[in-house]
Amino acid sequence: MDASVALAWFLPDEKPAVLEYSHSVLDFLNREVHQAVVPAIWHMEVAAVLLRRLRGRSLAEKVFDHALRTFAALPLETHKETPAVGEIVDIARRYQLQAGDAIYFELAYASDLPIATVDRGLRAAARAYGVKFFAA
Repeated sequence: MDASVALAWFLPDEKPAVLEYSHSVLDFLNREVHQAVVPAIWHMEVAAVLLRRLRGRSLAEKVFDHALRTFAALPLETHKETPAVGEIVDIARRYQLQAGDAIYFELAYASDLPIATVDRGLRAAARAYGVKFFAA
């Protein structure tokens, strides 16, 4: 699961299709005995966006606190190994991805797990290169 999915649960400015998909991922995690697998950078990405929105006053303190509680309760497995710079660049170039997206792509590919994302580039790469995609 990439950060865009989890952040959409709390960001009111997302498009309806993004909200529907991201909430279907949350519902799946809440009702099934599954864990979302995330790379270590997921935690930093989520924290950075939440803090930026809070400081910019586009996220209420109450919503911010609710988000933190939700993330703390999520059944997450954090994959602690991150590819080296050269590997990230190679993956990003090979699959036409941004560097951060390359980390999510590689984790899904190597783990043979479906990727949950609302990022169009990451979805396109997953389709093109046979990486499974979480479909709600």
